[in-house]
Amino acid sequence: MTTSVITKYNLDKQLKRRSVELQWNLIRIRKELKLSQKDVAKILGISTDAYGMKERGEVQFKQDEMFILSRY
Repeated sequence: MTTSVITKYNLDKQLKRRSVELQWNLIRIRKELKLSQKDVAKILGISTDAYGMKERGEVQFKQDEMFILSRY
């Protein structure tokens, strides 16, 4: 592999690991606050299904959603 391919592979690997860490942190914090997915979805103004997909990492959070979550 060339250096650029290795670098891209390592970057992709790091981004995936951080995404998984974000997912687990969201779940942990939500549960510590005793909030359901429905509660957080309501805070964000999205459906429960949409929030669930975002929490599982299937769909990315929008910047404004992350800002709202950062206040909790």
